[in-house]
Amino acid sequence: MTATPRTALRARPGRVALAALGAFAALMAAMTVAATRFHDAYGSGILNLLGARNAAEPRTGGYSADTAYAWLTAFGADGRRDHLLVLLLDLPLIAAFTLFTAATLRWATPRARAGLRWALLAVPLAAAAANLLEDAGLTALLTAYPAHLDGLAAAVSAVNGLKSGLYSASLLLAVTAAAVRGVVLATGRCRVPGPATG
Repeated sequence: MTATPRTALRARPGRVALAALGAFAALMAAMTVAATRFHDAYGSGILNLLGARNAAEPRTGGYSADTAYAWLTAFGADGRRDHLLVLLLDLPLIAAFTLFTAATLRWATPRARAGLRWALLAVPLAAAAANLLEDAGLTALLTAYPAHLDGLAAAVSAVNGLKSGLYSASLLLAVTAAAVRGVVLATGRCRVPGPATG
């Protein structure tokens, strides 16, 4: 009988976390190449990155509707099509990051109560939801052009900031929980047994 992803996550969360981390690293490398090529071809980065060349050049502060439409105009028809293609690559990237953080948190909190575990998992799940919401909004902006959806552009910019904060919190939670679990495991293994009594 073949194990389902959910069964594997429960039985071997550490292995699932490592596999998801590998997938995320590979997809992140592909996204970096795609985003960099897009920036170099069209003079500005994708809206997900607030116009930056790639994720190694983080930007904050969002963008106005006027700025968003200035970028969309500068991209031209080919650039707007290529932007949509880059958004497709975002989907497996979201899935890999969410699986990595969820599996890491499950591995790091084996004895946690269900309520606490769900509270921890809510953060990466919310990050994924915000990212999907942003991508859906960007798809609408790109496909509706030249129609101006200024309210949507401003909302998507706000969601971008929320997404970034949730992803940072997710990564911090996963890394901190894994580090604490690692220390606990190392301490238990290094403990010297006391003298036998009785």
